[in-house]
Amino acid sequence: MKDQIFKIIGLLSFALTINGTGIANAAWDTVENRDTAADVIGVAGISATTRAISGASATTTLGRMEALRSDSTYANLGYTPVGPSGNTSSSNILRAPGSWGKAYGSWGDQDDMDGNLGFEYDIVGIMLGYDVQSHPNWLFGINGGYSYTDVDSGIDTDTDIDTITVGLYASYSKGQMYVDYGIMYSNGDIDNDRTSTTGAKLRSYTDSDTITGYIEAGYQYLFPDYTLTPFVGIAYSTIEIDDYAERLTTDPDAHLVKEIEDEFYNTTLGLKVEYFIDNILHLKGRLTWNHEFSDDLQSTIKAATAGSPVYNKSEGIDIDDDRLGLGIGMKYQYSPDITFDLDYDLELAEDFDSHTGTIGMKYKF
Repeated sequence: MKDQIFKIIGLLSFALTINGTGIANAAWDTVENRDTAADVIGVAGISATTRAISGASATTTLGRMEALRSDSTYANLGYTPVGPSGNTSSSNILRAPGSWGKAYGSWGDQDDMDGNLGFEYDIVGIMLGYDVQSHPNWLFGINGGYSYTDVDSGIDTDTDIDTITVGLYASYSKGQMYVDYGIMYSNGDIDNDRTSTTGAKLRSYTDSDTITGYIEAGYQYLFPDYTLTPFVGIAYSTIEIDDYAERLTTDPDAHLVKEIEDEFYNTTLGLKVEYFIDNILHLKGRLTWNHEFSDDLQSTIKAATAGSPVYNKSEGIDIDDDRLGLGIGMKYQYSPDITFDLDYDLELAEDFDSHTGTIGMKYKF
C-alpha cells in the first residue's frame, strides 16, 4: 500500500547518513550543541529516507495480496476472474503457486523548518516474490528486492544508499475479512558527500540494518460492480546505523559519529475502492490517514576529532506526525496468465510531500 499501509515515509529500510558539525579554518569545531545546517539535514534525512525505503518495500508486498483479493472478489461477484485466481473459491483469496514482480519509484520533499534546511530524495527499486497456498485460508510467500536512493540538501550534501531487502509474508482470509502479515530485513550501504558551512569537503561511508514488521486487517463490502474495503494497519521498524568516521578530503583526521539506533511506530486508517469495468480492466482508489507515534527529534552524537572524549549532540527536523494519503490505479489483464497493475500514490503533510509510482506484473504457473 504505498497502496498505503505503512508508507512510513520519510520511510524504508535504510538510513541517510548523518552530517557532522561545522568546520572552521579547515579544522574541527568543538563547540557543544552546535545545530548547524550541516548537522540537522543528516539527522532529519535518517528518519525520512529510512522510512521511505521501508514503506516502499512493505507496501509492494501488501499490494500483491490486495491484487489476489481483487481476483477472488471479481469471481465471487459472478464474473470471469482476472489473472491467476482462476478457480479461487469464495472462501479464500488464494490459488495456485505464482510469482510476481514490482518496479517502483518514489520522490519526496521536506520543507525547511525552524531554521533547519530541508531535503529532497528519490528512490527507485524492484521487488520480486513467490507465494503458495498451504491451507484453504492461508497464503505464505517470500520476497526480495533492491533499491537505490539519492538524497540532496540545500548545502551541497549528497547521499547515495544501496539497499537489499528480504522478507516473509502471509495472508489469512475468511469470507470477506482478511489479515495480512509481513516481516522484512534490509541492509543499506551508505555513501555520503557534503560541503560544510565553511566550504570544507567531507566524505563518509557506513552501513545500516533495518527490521520492519507490519500487519493490516480489513473487510470487503461487495456491490454489483465495485467493492469498498475499510482497513487498519500498524507497522514497527527498528534501525541501526554503524558508527563511522567522516573525513575531510584534505585532512586524514576523522570526525567520529557514534552508532545510531532508532525505532518508530506508524498506524494507518483507510478506505479502498475498486470498480470493475469488465474482465479486462479494473480501476482502484485509496484514501488513508497515517499517524507517526515516534515524536522525538532525530539526533546524532559525534566527537570533534578522533580520540576526543567530548561528544556533542545535534537534533534535526521534527517530521510531521500526521499525513493524508491519496492513491489511484488500474489493473489490466494482458493474457489469461499475465496481469499488470499500475498505481500512483500521493502523501501530504504540512511541510512534507511524497509521490510514488508502481508497476507490477504477476504470472500464473
